[in-house]
Amino acid sequence: MKGEKLTAREEEFCRQYVVLRNGARAAVAAGYSEKRARQTAHELGDVVTDSQVLDAEVATILKIPS
Repeated sequence: MKGEKLTAREEEFCRQYVVLRNGARAAVAAGYSEKRARQTAHELGDVVTDSQVLDAEVATILKIPS
C-alpha cells in the first residue's frame, strides 16, 4: 500500500481511527462490514501507520499548522 493513493473509504477509516482510537469501530464507521470489522481493521493497519491522511487529521485536531 505504500505510495498508493488511498480510497475515499480508507481515508474515512483514518479519520475515524483518529477520533475513535479503535480499529474495528473505525472500520464500521467508515462503511466497512460489521461482520469483518476486526479483520478489516487489521488489514488496514498499514494504511493507518503510513498515512499522510492520519498525520493531517491529528494536526487538525491538535491545531498544528502544516
